[in-house]
Amino acid sequence: MSRTLLAVLLTCFCAACFAPRSAHALNIPGVKDKKKEEEEKKRKEEERKKKDEEDKKAAEAEAKADAPAPAPAPAKEDAGEPAAAGSISEMSIGDEAWAVYKAFKPGTFVEYSMPEQEGMKMRYEVTEVGENFIVINTITSSPQFKSEAKIKYVHNTATEKVSAAGKEFNATRSDTKAEGKVVARSWTSKEIPQLAGGLVKTEGPDGKTTMILSSYGEGK
Repeated sequence: MSRTLLAVLLTCFCAACFAPRSAHALNIPGVKDKKKEEEEKKRKEEERKKKDEEDKKAAEAEAKADAPAPAPAPAKEDAGEPAAAGSISEMSIGDEAWAVYKAFKPGTFVEYSMPEQEGMKMRYEVTEVGENFIVINTITSSPQFKSEAKIKYVHNTATEKVSAAGKEFNATRSDTKAEGKVVARSWTSKEIPQLAGGLVKTEGPDGKTTMILSSYGEGK
């Protein structure tokens, strides 16, 4: 073998044996795989954190949507303020009703609760009694509202002739008033069966008949 060829072979052999360690490392089996595993692990960890954050936001949004809406601020009447002065209806009543009402004294009351509607109550209370009238206040209340309706019942002894069912009856007229105006009117008589309180006729605020006795009969 010539000296020139031998020198070339020795040079290649030395270059292969004494090359930089880093160059050899690039070809070591498993190095690339380990780096890929670390990168994959880091990527999965970032994805997990991102998903956890998204789940947290979704849970907060759902909880906010399910939360009950705040109750509206109560109106003045809801807050329990008294009804405006003069807010009272008036109804005239006959001897039968007056016989019951005239025995009541101011402060007499009955109160009812409503089990199916938690906190709701109805109270009927006598607030004033005069020679021929009585005022009864009806209060409906709950934790959210309160309303009052005052009615002045006036004893009326006068009778009027009312025609119905082809006959004429002696009847007691009852007027229902609101703010001083008649909003309803009715006539009752003892001369017919008392199934409906002896009702003969009713009228609306315009004076037109809304209901009238058409026939009646006594059982045997």
